[in-house]
Amino acid sequence: MKRALLLAAAALILAGCTTTTPPASTITVKKPTDLVFVYIHGFGGAKKSPQFCKNLNSFLKKTPYNCEVRNHEWDSVKINVTTLGAGWLKAERLADKEAAKFKKTVIDPLEASRTPYAIVGYSIGTRVVLRALEQTDGQMKMLKGVYFLGSAMNKDMT
Repeated sequence: MKRALLLAAAALILAGCTTTTPPASTITVKKPTDLVFVYIHGFGGAKKSPQFCKNLNSFLKKTPYNCEVRNHEWDSVKINVTTLGAGWLKAERLADKEAAKFKKTVIDPLEASRTPYAIVGYSIGTRVVLRALEQTDGQMKMLKGVYFLGSAMNKDMT
């Protein structure tokens, strides 16, 4: 008896439900991303919203392209001028360690989703980029460019 009642209630509920397609004016189709810019900052600790990303976003809004700017936040050490050398060595170690995370959380997903991207590294952030690129196994088909700004690498690394 309970079962019959439940079936009857379900039938009434389902009969009252209809699926309709919303009017075309309310459907928004997201354009595919033309290019994702990934920015890796330099010294100064973790940076949630670097000025570079804000400036690039502002510039890209004026173009006909559908681009996205992403910041890869990482802890790059706040520099103390009295222990600058020690800070630099620590920052190098952190950059080398961060490279594996950057590859796994940024490069690999962009390649897997077939999203075109460019990487912009600044200062010690260029070391993160270089080390991550060294860890890649195959060709990165979606990588469209790598840009180093104020690179903190010596001639042996290039």
